[in-house]
Order: sequence, then structure tokens, then C-alpha cells
Amino acid sequence: MSQVNWDDVDQLPEGGNKTWFDVGVFEVLIDETKRGQNSNGTPYFTFSVIDNVDPDITAPLERIKKYTSDKAVGYTMQFLQSVLVHNAKAEAQKEVAKKYMHSLSDSDNFDIKKLHGAQAWLKVTQSDRENPNGGYYNNYELYAYEPKVETVAPKTATTATDLVFGKTDQVDISEVPFN
Repeated sequence: MSQVNWDDVDQLPEGGNKTWFDVGVFEVLIDETKRGQNSNGTPYFTFSVIDNVDPDITAPLERIKKYTSDKAVGYTMQFLQSVLVHNAKAEAQKEVAKKYMHSLSDSDNFDIKKLHGAQAWLKVTQSDRENPNGGYYNNYELYAYEPKVETVAPKTATTATDLVFGKTDQVDISEVPFN
């Protein structure tokens, strides 16, 4: 498998398209799940998703990862269980999903095919990291349940004077005589 530079929109995964998710929260379907390892050998699950309303809008594999290192495996397994339980139709199926997850000795035993077609939510936020091609990178986070939309106030410059004295009115000092 070749490494794809996702920041180069001319290079697309097999069967991919140029319609990406914009910033926001989207109801999605998990299209594909694979296991992988980063360059440090840290294992992870990677997900591709499609928009639940417009299947032409996608987030390809390698954009969305859930790590299964010793420190992250609990979080990832909880996420996987939440997806399975949320997608179970009847209460009995939810209990079966919980028992299945509790029976696993580690993440290697999880059957990733169980996630295909499962409903989830994708939250796309703008990163603080600048893209050398212009603009900013996006962060992709997958949730089992719809996350609350956060409203973030725009960043404003704060001066030391503002911190000490509070906001001050701008004063035109061009007419103040100085000797």
C-alpha cells in the first residue's frame, strides 16, 4: 500500500473523489475500516466514511484514526462498543454487543467488519496548523453519538493594557501638544 499525501487533492485513493467534508458535524456511515501502524509502530484502526445524505461526500482512509496503543486502547474500545450499541435496533441486540466487546481480550480480536455501514458522526474542525499550499489543515474526529457543536469566539489580540485596565477607547493623540 503506497502512502498518499492527502494534502495534495490531485492524488486520490482508489475510487475516491474531490468532494471532502467541510468544517462542521456530519451524520455519516462507516464505509471501511482497516488496521494499520504509524512509523513508530503504534497500532490503530483507520476509518473511511461517507455522508449519510450525499454519498459523494467522503473522508478517505488514513484521515480518521483511533489508536490502540496501551494508553489509548481503552478509549478506542469504548468508542467501538458505543458504535455497536448505538447501531443495535433492539435492547437485546445492545446487550449482545456489550457482551461481545467485554469478551474481547484485546483490540486485535475485534471483527472490524462489524462496523461496515454503521452510523456515526464526523466532526471536522480547522487546525491551527497552516498548510504550505494555503489555508489550514482540518482535524477529523469520529464519534459514536452526535457531538455538541461548540461555538468558538474569534481570536482577538489582547494587549497588556487591556489585561490590566480592561478595554480602553482609542484616543487620537495627534492633536495633543508635546514640547
